[in-house]
Amino acid sequence: AAQRSASQRFAMNTLPLLSLCASLTVIRAALSSHIAVSNQLKQWHFAAADSCNTQFFHEEVGAVTKEARLAYVAASCFPELSTKSQAAAAIKRGELLLNGAQVEACRAVRAGDIISYTPPSARILDARALDALTRFTLHLLEQGLRTVHEDEDIAVVFKPAGIHTKHATNRKYFALEDALAAILHPCSNAVADALPLPLAMHRLDVRVCGLLLVAKTRTGAVSIARQLADRTVEKTYRALLIGRLPSDLSRVETAVNGQEAQTSVRVLSHVPHAHWGDVTHVELQPHTGRTHQLRIHMAALGAPIIGDDLYHDSIGREARARLGGDPLPPVAVKRGLFLQSVRVAFRHPKHGEMMELAVDEITKHTSLLDKMKRSAEYRKLE
Repeated sequence: AAQRSASQRFAMNTLPLLSLCASLTVIRAALSSHIAVSNQLKQWHFAAADSCNTQFFHEEVGAVTKEARLAYVAASCFPELSTKSQAAAAIKRGELLLNGAQVEACRAVRAGDIISYTPPSARILDARALDALTRFTLHLLEQGLRTVHEDEDIAVVFKPAGIHTKHATNRKYFALEDALAAILHPCSNAVADALPLPLAMHRLDVRVCGLLLVAKTRTGAVSIARQLADRTVEKTYRALLIGRLPSDLSRVETAVNGQEAQTSVRVLSHVPHAHWGDVTHVELQPHTGRTHQLRIHMAALGAPIIGDDLYHDSIGREARARLGGDPLPPVAVKRGLFLQSVRVAFRHPKHGEMMELAVDEITKHTSLLDKMKRSAEYRKLE
């Protein structure tokens, strides 16, 4: 008995020590991750500050339409700018010149004009900003941020839901583009046209997760931008819809904001749901790049994507009433939006070979599908 008592006392005295050791191990691992991410960010940003002070680009304008304006043409010439609004901001700052002069963004351009672009000097992150960006990046890594493919020119990364894609979309918050330097390797010194920082080549909505194309060199950026403009990049999404779509539905061509829009649809399965009636599991391929195109197209069929707080009521309810279906239940926003980019296919900027990258659907999707299938089977047995 005395021996048992001594053993119990020893165990009781040892437990706090073991708990402390485990806590210290967790803290040490977290600190190590923080340091590694911080060092990677510093490596990119210090190199970017040096390169941006010497970079200068110019493009001669080819054949243009009569209505072509400087901001529009510049956005297509310089992939670093990527949008008309970013080009207009660069013009205002004096970074974009037309024939050597600073002019207004709406100035018409003609064939033979020279557009010059000098990127702004990269800001070296101070200690506070570096710490904030490091913590933001570590949070994204926990949420699933990862590299799916990387080489000297381009990368494909997995974007978690809940964040903007492009830097400074909302100046109060970091975006995915800010964190890319932490997971991608800088180009070697032999690469002459390396970009100062990795560049996201298209956008995924804040609430959408999945694959995103990234450029690391101007060669990569120009090639991917041209493929996106020519609509030769194949993007595939998976989604869960509230409602039952016809199994033979293959295409939707409803205009989006007055512009043509086409989406290919493949119905994967229908699963009964106690409150939603049916849930349709679909694969979607947008052939145009309109804002919120997939969300609008599905809502216009009376089968909005689960969790779509924008179009569930505004478009989905009206479509259900028009098509004669049952009224839509309230939107389920707490679950998030059930839309994911699962595949991209494009030609590599250097060797021109077709590349295809894909990921599995996230656990949130598969878990809900499995739960609904089990519930349906259980109701059959009742």
